[in-house]
Formats: sequence, structure tokens, C-alpha cells
Amino acid sequence: MKQINDQLGMLTGTIRALFTPVVAQPMDAARLLRPMAERVKALLADRDIAALPPRTDQVKAARAEWKQCRGRIETLSGRTIRVLCTDGDTALTPEFVRAIGAHPDLARKKRWLEPLVRSYLGHWRRMEAPAALEALLRTRVNEYAGQSPFLGQAKAATRWLFSPEAADRLGKEAVRRRQSALGFAKPLTIAITAGVIEHACNAAVQAWVAELKEQASDSTSAGAIAFTDYLFDILFKESPIPAKSKASAVSALVCSPAADRDEAVRDNIKRILLSHPEFGDPRLPAHAAHWALCTEAARARLTSWLARRDLHFFFEAVITNDTQGRKAFWLKYVDSVVNSSVALSASDSHRLWARLRKEALVPARTDSQTASAFIMQFRGHGKFVVVEFSESGNAAYIHDLAAFLEGDRSINQRRFAISSDLKRPPVERFVHREGWESRASSFMARMGVRPR
Repeated sequence: MKQINDQLGMLTGTIRALFTPVVAQPMDAARLLRPMAERVKALLADRDIAALPPRTDQVKAARAEWKQCRGRIETLSGRTIRVLCTDGDTALTPEFVRAIGAHPDLARKKRWLEPLVRSYLGHWRRMEAPAALEALLRTRVNEYAGQSPFLGQAKAATRWLFSPEAADRLGKEAVRRRQSALGFAKPLTIAITAGVIEHACNAAVQAWVAELKEQASDSTSAGAIAFTDYLFDILFKESPIPAKSKASAVSALVCSPAADRDEAVRDNIKRILLSHPEFGDPRLPAHAAHWALCTEAARARLTSWLARRDLHFFFEAVITNDTQGRKAFWLKYVDSVVNSSVALSASDSHRLWARLRKEALVPARTDSQTASAFIMQFRGHGKFVVVEFSESGNAAYIHDLAAFLEGDRSINQRRFAISSDLKRPPVERFVHREGWESRASSFMARMGVRPR
């Protein structure tokens, strides 16, 4: 212990010997801080004051001076002109555009030119005479020779950035590069609130839909899946896409040839849409508003896919031994299903828990310990419901839709009573004995539903 204390004492002494002479000497604070002060002064001089929005009182005062000068902009101070350039209500008027365009200093003044460009982009083509302002900006931005990353980026794009084609160009280029419209515009430091971004986001979705329709019939599953993922993971997530444009893209996707011919593509679309907060299962009332903007064809197509999925699940997982050929029979009609639901018994729900979780299935429940059911709504000459049961000895029950829905019932309710909901007096029933398929086919034909 004594040795440790001796060593600590020596170390302390060494430190004091090193620092005491320096600390003991008087310090000239002004001399020591002079380099820092000079650096701060340089940073302040280089600060982009033009990027700071003017205060409300400054804008109000600048507007008053502009009104008083009667278009003689040369009588205004540079600071007043800068404030006016930030004010879209003033800067985008034909009178101001003519005046600022005639000012000999515009092409040299970053603090005028930058906010004028931002005002234009923020109110893209919503001003009274956009063509005149666009022509002025193309000329003056190209003439600017100073240091400005923003104007440098704008200069590289003047041919199309200040034109009616700006939004389409931003949107199409974003899709070509597999970026969002906002991501592609980011190097231009265009604010997300800029009017041109809103239009570019719509243009990007339109470009995506156009490319979807042009995809070759021999495109790979991986390519089609990646293109779908780009829509949802990049275009929808990273840009403010209006609900109507999203619905248009989803409608085109669901009805696309790639989705029609490729099961892997369909499965990917189903997975994304069913878990998406703005879409979900179109059969459920809670999601009806989400799908209202989509086409009827898209809703019907997705419903058909989900009915096919439910049918496979019911006749493969719930019923493990389909000796009556029920799965093969109803698969021929599944494209005519407009709504469907699987209702599991307590025992089947427990037995299939792992698969339900893996496949993100949320079936309804029956009030039975052992009997599950598959419910299909068809639309032909009349609207009717078919109910198949999991336990042997049960017939297929055919109900009139209106009667089935009496008492605020729904195809997609969360719980069904076997006796009072599913086995109410039917309009027809088919016992699964030899020849049942022929009788059921005749009934379906009379109802205007044909196999596909």
C-alpha cells in the first residue's frame, strides 16, 4: 500500500510541474480568443440570411413600401426586395415579375433570386402568368455566377424545372431511378410543402402505373414483386401521395396481367394490402371507406383471391379428408364469390393457432366446440349464400342473402351460432352423397352462376 501511495504522490507532483508554470502566468484572453472570434465573424458573414423567413411585421412593411413605390422597384432597399421575393402573394404577381425582371441586379443577388425561385416552386403554376415568371427564372438563374448550392442545382435543371413539365419530369425521373418524388427532388432542396412536389407525387404514381401496364408478359416474379414493393415502400411511404392516386395505383396493380398470371405476385399483393393501414380486407365493413376510391373490378378481384385462399385453408387445414370432392367443386365457382368468411370451432381454432398466426389469418368463430364453417356469398340472378360445414353428416346449406342478413347479421361478423345463423331454414340444401355435384351445378346454373 505504501508503494502505491508513493507512486501516486510522484504522479501528482509530475502533473503539477507540467501545468503550474502555464497556469501561473497571466493570460491575455483577447489574444487567445482572437482566432475564434475571426472564425465566428467569417461564419456570420457567410450565413445564408436569405434562407431565414422574414417576420410578419417585416413582410407587412415591405408590402406597404411596394405599394407606395408604384412599381419603381429601384427605389426600394435590397433588404425590402429580398423580403418581397419571399412573399408569394407579392412576388408572383405580374407587376412584381415585370419590375424585378427589369432590375439589373437580379442575376447577381442570391438573396433575391433564391427566395423568388422558392416562391415559384411553392406555388407552382398557380400564379396569374406562370409563363412570364418561368422565362425570367430560366434566364436569370442561368446568368447567376455566384456561390449557391441551391441555385447551382436549379441551373442544371432550368430547361425543365421552370416549365409546365416540371412535375411530370420530377415524377417520371423518380420512378426511373426507383426513388420517391420527394427523394429525387431533395438535391434541389425543394421543400416538401412546395406545390410542385404535390404534383410530382401524382406524376410519379401515374408513371408507375404506365410502367406497370408496359411490363412484358415474360417479366419475372422477382421483378414484379420488387416493382410492387417499390410502390408501397418508397413511393407511398416517402412522399405525400393523395388517397385518390393511391387508389388508382392499387386498382391497376390488383388488375394487372402479372397479378393475374403469377401466384407469387398475387400472394405478395395480398400480404401487403391486408396489412396496410389504408387498405386492409375489402370484405370487412371497417375497411369499406379505404376501398371506396378503388375500382369495383379491383375490389372484386381481390375478394376473389381472398375467397380462394379461404377455400384452400378450409378444405385443406380445417377439413383434412375431403372425400366428397367439395374443394374441387367450389373452386370452379370461386371467381364468382363476392364475399366469404371462415368461422372456426373452439377446437379447430386451438389446433390451427400456429398456422393462423403465420399466415396472418383472423377467422370468425362458431359457438360450437367442434363444428367449423365456410361461408360464401354469390351474386347471380339472385343473391345467395352457401355454407359448408367441417363435420361429416352436414349438408351444404343455401340461404337467400336477404334472409341470411336479417337482424343486423353480416357475412363478416366475428361470431356465428350454428343453429340460429348457419342452419336456419334454407332455400336449398345438398347432402354430400353420390351425384350431389350434378344437383348443385344445376342450382348454380339456375341462379346464373357458371363455372370458370
